[in-house]
Amino acid sequence: MKRSLVILGVLALLATACDSGADPTTTTSTTLATTTTTLATTTSTLPATTTTVAAIEPANLVFRGGDVVTMDAEYGTMEAIAIENDVIVAVGSNDEIDAYIGPDTFVVELDGRTLIPGFVDPHTHLLTDAGGLAEGQPLALLNGITSAGDGSAEPGVVEEFVAADIAQELRVRTSLYLARTDPCGEDQGDWYLDYPMGKFLGNRIRIGGVKIFEDGGVCGALAVSEPWIAGYVNGDVYHDIDTLAGWIAEADAAGYQVITHAQGDLAISHVQDAYQVVLDGGDNVNRHRIEHNSFITDAVVNRYGELGIIPTVFSYSPACAPDAGWLEFYQLYGDRPDTIIAANPDLVVAWHGDDPWLPPISPLLDLFSYVTRAQIAEDGSICEPTDWMASGAIGVEQGLAMMTINGAYAINQDHLIGSLVPGKLADMALLSANPLTIDPWDIPTIEVLGTFIGAGIEFCLEGSEAYCPGW
Repeated sequence: MKRSLVILGVLALLATACDSGADPTTTTSTTLATTTTTLATTTSTLPATTTTVAAIEPANLVFRGGDVVTMDAEYGTMEAIAIENDVIVAVGSNDEIDAYIGPDTFVVELDGRTLIPGFVDPHTHLLTDAGGLAEGQPLALLNGITSAGDGSAEPGVVEEFVAADIAQELRVRTSLYLARTDPCGEDQGDWYLDYPMGKFLGNRIRIGGVKIFEDGGVCGALAVSEPWIAGYVNGDVYHDIDTLAGWIAEADAAGYQVITHAQGDLAISHVQDAYQVVLDGGDNVNRHRIEHNSFITDAVVNRYGELGIIPTVFSYSPACAPDAGWLEFYQLYGDRPDTIIAANPDLVVAWHGDDPWLPPISPLLDLFSYVTRAQIAEDGSICEPTDWMASGAIGVEQGLAMMTINGAYAINQDHLIGSLVPGKLADMALLSANPLTIDPWDIPTIEVLGTFIGAGIEFCLEGSEAYCPGW
């Protein structure tokens, strides 16, 4: 039964933490409690049978009376959740979770509101390029982002984040991707080897992997095979396949995940070729990724699944600029999340915000754009998509998975975060409505009422204090 699996989940979490060399379940305010519950035992003698059922220990915190969207196929959407310090111990119906309420349990009545896993953005610059932690981190938290992968950490950034973590100023769980090249493709050397892959450098900071740029967008133009918008001069790839494969192979051999910036179809094809050389028919054990993937042509679309390479995909839709000079090449292949998902049904595809460089800074508005292909204008109005834009839409459940459990997979943290199931960390966003059940066109009306990291409240919308224990 599900409750009997709770202890196994917690033990697995503890074992993972021990193997990592640090305790990722430790936060700046709470630590993982040791459970005293034992597995049920059964002793039998013929003809009588005696069964001893494990006692349920009261939890520290219970949310009940709402939608708990677990993002897990087995659990689906439940009514309530029980948490012991940082860790989820049970999800279920109100009646089932009431068994975890003791005299010291803090109970939050959700009154029909919705808990989802905190948004996991595998590729962002919000914590570095949006005014640093002092300004970027509050933006992340008020939008329900609980974990972030910094998309290109330059030398010196690691020490800044470690210092912030020691000072208890780092609230968002952060995975740093260390720059092998700068945005113009210039080699920065193997300095990243000083920081072991996956190592937790503090409570909420770890090394996520290595970043390489293969075409423009930040510096220079996109490497696209055909003109895609009037007046745009296409760029070229930064490196030959041998050079790119050499850098990837060096990092792969040392156990690092590699994320490679490739927006144009020519760049994507080059990166796929390089990964194919390195993997040599084997599995993508280190979960190497391709970032952005703006132009998904027939030549590249099926190769993601064939190679097992994880793509992170923009939610971007140009609905507010339908007459900007988009050429047929863009209309067929540009910024179409449906294409890559439909062609690779068994592939993990993840969202990324790439904030603050591609606004709006809002996972919920990104979800809205994914599922409608509409866009929010600067004045807050909705720009409806043309037919060719609308045909690229994906389903709400697919989009939400890309932003939670798939995002966690993309940063190698899906064993800890990304879904609300027993044994995982209680990183959650409290929403005013359930995006899976309302009209998709109403998603922009959903508010983030609270953001919890390890069940500790990190943001609470004014007026929602009743749902924010400890605020």
